[in-house]
Amino acid sequence: MVDWKTPKEVEAEGIPFTKTVYVLFGIYIWEICTTGRFELSIVLGRRRLAWPLVFFFLCRYNMLFAFIGLIIFVNVSTKIDCNALYTFTSIAGNLTILSASTSLMIRAMALWEWNRRVVLSMLALSFGQYAILIRTIMTVQASWDHQAGACVVVRTNHILLSLNYAYTMSFDFVVLVMTLFVLRKRFRHEDLSGLLHRDGLVYFTVTSTCNTVPAVLAALNLNNEMNVIAMVPAAAVSAIAACRTFIRLDAHNKGDGEKVHNNLSSVNHNSITPSVGPRSPCSSSSGPVSFLPLSNPKTTKPGIRATMCTVDLFCSSQSARNKSPHERNSDQISVDSESDSRYPGLHRRGV
Repeated sequence: MVDWKTPKEVEAEGIPFTKTVYVLFGIYIWEICTTGRFELSIVLGRRRLAWPLVFFFLCRYNMLFAFIGLIIFVNVSTKIDCNALYTFTSIAGNLTILSASTSLMIRAMALWEWNRRVVLSMLALSFGQYAILIRTIMTVQASWDHQAGACVVVRTNHILLSLNYAYTMSFDFVVLVMTLFVLRKRFRHEDLSGLLHRDGLVYFTVTSTCNTVPAVLAALNLNNEMNVIAMVPAAAVSAIAACRTFIRLDAHNKGDGEKVHNNLSSVNHNSITPSVGPRSPCSSSSGPVSFLPLSNPKTTKPGIRATMCTVDLFCSSQSARNKSPHERNSDQISVDSESDSRYPGLHRRGV
């Protein structure tokens, strides 16, 4: 039977840990390069900067900082403060996990139209995750090993590490259930509902699988190296999955908006059709997805809008109700004018 506590075994496990860091760092750089057009469009002003993007950037680039810290940690050859370096890496990694879960939580809250009970319940669960992750920052300690001439992990708390991953998986599962429930209950836009349904299931399946490995290894408590060897893959996969979900939602907004406009001629005018577009008159700021009802000129009197709840996934859906009747009428006139300018033949064909 293998004695996992021997120095020889611990040293042998440091080699796969180093290789894992290099491989994941390469994958993560490739991920940033292939999806970097999203950030570039924000820098160039093609996308409006909204507050939910804070968690996107925190998740995306804190993982990059964590990788930089880990690469220094496994390659340093002169004596440094190894514990301070690993603490920096732990802070960046924990912020990545927090931001990934928080971005999905915000989306679920918006789908629930910021219902007070839902928001307070999710915030309470989120504060629990914050408390555990903050506590685990100082759980792993490292120091300089003169014999090995490198930084080594000297102490871990396997109970807190297991609790951290178990709570994270439970929290993501609650967010997933709340998201799927509200999609079935309130939303009838099949494309968007299907996208959120698929992305939510894929995110939870992938991250849960990756988080299970470090949770099990930490519970077994074989040695310090084995307790932390799977933490980096779990955090990296969570960051990639969360950022991909955010970017796919924005891409769906643009692609589906074009699809809806191109198929306007085949829509029955007697039905209220959800339209996805980059601008919503019922939202104070542009979000990745919004629904805008198209009014029926045959059945809608002048100055009266067809009523349908307008939902922005990252803005409060109640903002439209706070507008005065004059503002709502002005918004409808601007939307109708834009539609007529783009498709001048729609009304003549009776669409």
